[in-house]
Amino acid sequence: MLQPELDVRMQSARKYIFVETGFPLFLAFLINVSVVSVSGTVCSRQHISDEDADRCNNLDLSSASFLLKHL
Repeated sequence: MLQPELDVRMQSARKYIFVETGFPLFLAFLINVSVVSVSGTVCSRQHISDEDADRCNNLDLSSASFLLKHL
């Protein structure tokens, strides 16, 4: 008699785990898409300074803050 009750609780737990993991993963995906689109927009401009072009060629997390200056 406990088996159907256990199945219902397992389905409920799976649903909550899916929501708890799915939402943060989707949020992280949106953040990554926005970072890539901002860097693509700034680094693909036609009139970009030589200094900024060099930064775009060697872009990493510590030097990515210059991207926000050009928005």
